[in-house]
Amino acid sequence: MNNPTFTTATGAPVPMNAPATAAKLIANGYRPVPCTGKRVLIDAWTTRDFTERDFEASQNVGIKTGDGIALVDIDVTDPTASAAITAEWLRRHHGALQRTGKAPKTAFLVASDIPSKVEVKLPDLGKGDKIEILANGQQFVAYGIHPDTKAPYHWHGLDPLDRFLGVKAELPVVSEAALLDFLDWVRVNYGPKEADKPTKEPLSARAAADFKFDTGGKSDFWRNVNNTALANLGLWVPALFPTAKKSANGAWRITSKNLGRDYQEDLSIHETGISDFGPENTQTAISLTMAFGGAPDPKAAAFWLCDKIGITPESLGWSGGKRARTRAATASRSSSTP
Repeated sequence: MNNPTFTTATGAPVPMNAPATAAKLIANGYRPVPCTGKRVLIDAWTTRDFTERDFEASQNVGIKTGDGIALVDIDVTDPTASAAITAEWLRRHHGALQRTGKAPKTAFLVASDIPSKVEVKLPDLGKGDKIEILANGQQFVAYGIHPDTKAPYHWHGLDPLDRFLGVKAELPVVSEAALLDFLDWVRVNYGPKEADKPTKEPLSARAAADFKFDTGGKSDFWRNVNNTALANLGLWVPALFPTAKKSANGAWRITSKNLGRDYQEDLSIHETGISDFGPENTQTAISLTMAFGGAPDPKAAAFWLCDKIGITPESLGWSGGKRARTRAATASRSSSTP
């Protein structure tokens, strides 16, 4: 059996030494994570900082995204489409570190403040084809052996082990808005033919628009509740999720284990939006309260959030009438959680 290797910018195979690789990545500002194949088989890995002592010599080495970095993953199997999408990315952004595992798929590492994973599915190109932006709560394999090709992952040009231009502080900065604009371009040119026109709203605005119910002419009520809840996370998140932990970037995180489910990924609640990395979806404060708090309907969830935040529903645009409010408030007070 051949010894594991990885490939540097020159294309030369290098004997794999995961602990040494991890140590260099840490020195360069990254957060390495031990991988088996593409996956991390360690509980609560998203909340843990690993050192070189956590790696076995032949393990694959991943890098956590989030904390100021993101991976633009061009997960496209069609060679022509992958080349065109890659060319458009390079036309817009220069200097990103490029990594390939199973060509024609490829990926670019950048500095970005985007808070959570976003993806555009491209079923017209191939089953499972998509473009993903990996952010908080995600990771990608940077060094080691690809489980399908049995060949080393390859970096084009610079790689994150370069102690000068490969360090985290030297990554090119790409804003959330620029990343979403790129995804909109992909959606328009390669998305399903029946797809809606792209939106350039921030993730938090898209999520806040999920609920559009009749409130007697005050259709902004649901949006106002969701936005107010995002601005006051500390007033309601611990009540809904007693095991929630607040991270350094301000996000409240709840492990899948504490949610009683089999996913490895966390639920993340941040002032910029709510992302459930397990089933890979976004939530609003209202939908989250319904899903995990037992609120029977959006009214009960909204009134519970208002109660926890300490404001009246009317101040956020509610005009459903006193009787309707009483019913919703009664439902939201039926237990300590909604």
